[in-house]
Amino acid sequence: MLITKIMLNAKEEVHNLITQKAPSNQNRLSEAMMKIAESQRNSSIIQFNQIINDYREVLNNDLLIRNHIDKLYNTLLESNIIKILSVYERVELSYVSNKLQLNIDIITAKISQMILNNKINGVLDQAKGLVLLGEQSELTNDDLYNESLNLVDELTKTIDLIETWFPYR
Repeated sequence: MLITKIMLNAKEEVHNLITQKAPSNQNRLSEAMMKIAESQRNSSIIQFNQIINDYREVLNNDLLIRNHIDKLYNTLLESNIIKILSVYERVELSYVSNKLQLNIDIITAKISQMILNNKINGVLDQAKGLVLLGEQSELTNDDLYNESLNLVDELTKTIDLIETWFPYR
């Protein structure tokens, strides 16, 4: 119930649950949950990662908590990336990586996933290390379909022409 309240960003309810119902032998887990709730409220992936590193042994003991924390991490990472990218048309991946204090490979993979899931409208230029926002590919799906049909028509005409020159026996 506690992790659900954290994911719903209900910090006051988290505090009440911890102070009223937490057993005394789980003080470290309760402390970790309070700090996670705070990082969620602040929408800070940097603070969240620090808490996860500080309380790793307590949080990894429970599979349910670990799964929810992974989901929360992904949600926070996406919201932080969107917050950074929202004010730019072009952003260097290294800038996002430095801003979030994460490895550039993690940022690249997450931005790529977000583009594929239509959470970000943009193009990832890995050769230049850029995210181009608001970019569309040169051909839309309809254009690509029409171009493909034209290509098939042209190939059919070419084959028909070759057959007139060299009749099939």
